[in-house]
Amino acid sequence: EITYGDWSSDVCSSDLGGRCQVEVDVVDERVRRRHGDTAGGGLPGGGIIADVFDEDEMVIVCAPGHKLAKKKKVKLKELQGESFVAFGPDTPTSRSIDQALRAHHVTFAQEHEFDDIETVKRAVEVAGVVSIVPRRTVEKEVKEGRLCAVKVEGANLMRPLGIIRKQGMVVSPALRELMRILHASRRS
Repeated sequence: EITYGDWSSDVCSSDLGGRCQVEVDVVDERVRRRHGDTAGGGLPGGGIIADVFDEDEMVIVCAPGHKLAKKKKVKLKELQGESFVAFGPDTPTSRSIDQALRAHHVTFAQEHEFDDIETVKRAVEVAGVVSIVPRRTVEKEVKEGRLCAVKVEGANLMRPLGIIRKQGMVVSPALRELMRILHASRRS
């Protein structure tokens, strides 16, 4: 069964009659430590192979009452002085965000780091802070009115999505079919 967000359940429903025969671990660290064979998500570090099938736009998220919530687009510089919640520093997504913020000379009044997206989303929701996250990870909360997602203006922040696997792993027919379906279902 595939458990990585709404896009994967849509793929399973439409292309495989709701039945998926490949288990995908979202956390790439499990692949690195040999606890799983495949993973879905942002691109990993060394030691494993990534087959990119899509990208996810990074957005600024804030609570509905925040001053940025009513805007359609925000330049990174407008985050200057905000309280910010970041992902832990050891992820490719975090490094990409940090690089963009440094390039735009953005500093924060206060910065917090969390290791997982659910904790980041809850902090934004209840503490009046902002963050930059992949759009797909907040679709539910935005739809429910718990968070607002604002496009980043003037910086092309994208998170590559891919199936990652151990180097040298034999690709099974089921995994090959999953990769074919994911490439074919690419969302824009």
